[in-house]
Amino acid sequence: MKLLAVSAIAVTAMGLTPATASAATDPLGVGIVRNNDYQRGLFAVPVWTNAPSAHVDTVTATIRDGATTITTVPLTEDAQSPGLWEPDTALSLTRHGGAIPDVGRYAIDVTAHDTADDSVTRTDAGTLDFTFRPEFDQANGAWDGITFTRPTLDATHRSTTATGVLLGVEPGAGGVAVPLEGETVTVTRRYTSGRPGLPADASYQVTTGADGGWTTGDLELVDWTAFTSSFTADTTRVHGTATGSASPGFAQTPVTVTAHTNRSRFEPGQSIVVTGKVLAGSQPVVGLRVALNLSPYQSNEPERVVVTDARGNFSGTVVAVPDYWVTWSASTDDAFYDGSTSGEIKVPAEAAYSHVSIVLAATGTVTARATLDRLYPDNASLGRQRTDLQYSRDGKTAWKSIAHVTPDYYSAVVLTTPGYSDGYYRLYHPASDDLAHAYSAVYHRSRIPTRVTGNDAGPEPIRSGRTLTVRGTLQEYRGGWRTMGHKHVELWFLANGAKRWSYVSSGTTDSRGRAVLHGTATKSGKWIVQYWADTAHFNSYATADPVAIR
Repeated sequence: MKLLAVSAIAVTAMGLTPATASAATDPLGVGIVRNNDYQRGLFAVPVWTNAPSAHVDTVTATIRDGATTITTVPLTEDAQSPGLWEPDTALSLTRHGGAIPDVGRYAIDVTAHDTADDSVTRTDAGTLDFTFRPEFDQANGAWDGITFTRPTLDATHRSTTATGVLLGVEPGAGGVAVPLEGETVTVTRRYTSGRPGLPADASYQVTTGADGGWTTGDLELVDWTAFTSSFTADTTRVHGTATGSASPGFAQTPVTVTAHTNRSRFEPGQSIVVTGKVLAGSQPVVGLRVALNLSPYQSNEPERVVVTDARGNFSGTVVAVPDYWVTWSASTDDAFYDGSTSGEIKVPAEAAYSHVSIVLAATGTVTARATLDRLYPDNASLGRQRTDLQYSRDGKTAWKSIAHVTPDYYSAVVLTTPGYSDGYYRLYHPASDDLAHAYSAVYHRSRIPTRVTGNDAGPEPIRSGRTLTVRGTLQEYRGGWRTMGHKHVELWFLANGAKRWSYVSSGTTDSRGRAVLHGTATKSGKWIVQYWADTAHFNSYATADPVAIR
């Protein structure tokens, strides 16, 4: 078996340069021997000559054990790598018809001759690695160097023994391997599922027998498992590393999983309680891990694993995450059992109010405007969504809904209703299947109540065309009623049977808030002094005074 081709540049790299290979006057050079690690018994050595018009014609290698010569073999130049010389066939043991008495390491002297009749011998040009190359036997189903006494485990048979055979490939024997007895093999057991709480990796030191065989003894497994075997040595008998790997199979027992959630709709961040039971036939499965999940986005969160009790029951929670269609699942989390169940729930999208305006008008009505926004996920259609206007005296407690609206277009909110003279307002969206509950910011709104007391028109009755005088006192409420001096007021009239008030005249209250206004009486009806509010006050209210025309 030949070595792989080596470039001319590599020939120099593998050996010494002509200047260091021998004396400066010696044109012949011999490099350092390199072994073929895979097919031990083969080696190669770079040889060159600097003699003009000459070439190397013969090269031999002498194999010796100390001062004892074992054999001398001719070397042939590799046709694909000029300058690189190697045996035509691998050296082998005497029991295979070769010249080497036993495995081990032997010195190599290389002698070269060229056509200019130059000769040179390099003593200790290298060491022949004639040791066993270790490998794990792959026969009889041990394709990866490991077999199991029970290759497939199940719920009632959870233990197995890992076994293997360590062999040494003889040098120069064309792949012949013999058992390696008395060697130490390291076997590692590793659980592969990544589940939390599993035992750490475990290593076992085992010794090979006369047939090279090794065994871990019986091992009880709790989850999907990978085994690796490794052996490394660097002695006069064995040199190299061998590895193997394999995993036992698992036959999962089908089980029935039944479960339900504590309700059908959950808002984002709320805990979903999943309660259920696991049966194998009619018998409860005790101590079984069950994984609770919410899909699809819950896959980014650590799964919740619970364990069945003595009756096969389980219960646990997952956190609600919004999506268009949300599915919860409860699945066995065990190498020996297989079963699952699932169901759909509603997890509405998160929502918020924007562009909020809440105005308390002088007439006593409050008008709220806003946009109800879907946050995440944000690109799905929605049905009609209700909005309540809520009121609280202190802005913290006793919130109550004073009006609500469900617009055709869910996001545009416009709502008008009678308000309060002082207090706090906010918008509220009760949770639906589409949107989670949402509150706007809290807004303090207030105005000062006003009134006209003693509203009196006279004389009465009165003849048509005569001048009527209406008197009253304008007041505001600031912890008590106080007069409002020097304020603009107006006189208004509502004829009997009419639906609209008519403006008559205007004036200004005196320093004590007293108003005296005049108008011409033409019809029977009601007369009132009116104060129209500024930004801090409500419009005034008063009891209209009826006057009849005679």
